[in-house]
Amino acid sequence: MVKKMIFNPLKMKASTLVYPLEDNLWDMEAMPHDNDGIVQESALHPTAVAQGGLMTTPEELAMLTRELMLAYHGRSEIIITQEMARQMFKPELDLDPRIFGTPLSQGLGVFLFRQGEEDWVFGYPGNNYPGSTCWLLGWPEKGVGLVIMTNGNRGEILPFEIMSTLTREYGVTDIN
Repeated sequence: MVKKMIFNPLKMKASTLVYPLEDNLWDMEAMPHDNDGIVQESALHPTAVAQGGLMTTPEELAMLTRELMLAYHGRSEIIITQEMARQMFKPELDLDPRIFGTPLSQGLGVFLFRQGEEDWVFGYPGNNYPGSTCWLLGWPEKGVGLVIMTNGNRGEILPFEIMSTLTREYGVTDIN
């Protein structure tokens, strides 16, 4: 169903929820590295499967992020309508700031960080221990998004440094 409703319309040919990967995607998998930089055997941790188990590339995740922002503004209905996108980005639950160290809300499938009506960001982290991390962030009101993926166990800190630099450079809300 996801392939038919999202992957195919967005031409996301390297994205799947099937793991182990199909033969045509196997050679594209980023191998995880441990704390010493040693390549580990690829695997999808059971908690990653529970969250959906999306295997994708930075480019294709950026395409999805862009599409969600276009839908939010009513400029595309390839995968969802504007009404659905607006519902997705509406805060449903305010999270305790002690959990993540900053005030966040939960939308439908995304985290939301708001500093006002026009200054907000949606995001979603991904992690497959050991050694694979992913961050997706989008600022629909500014038309800016980013996707950062690492494949080293020490890569969990690097995305925050990159996010901080990019948010300063492009003048968007810094969620740190």
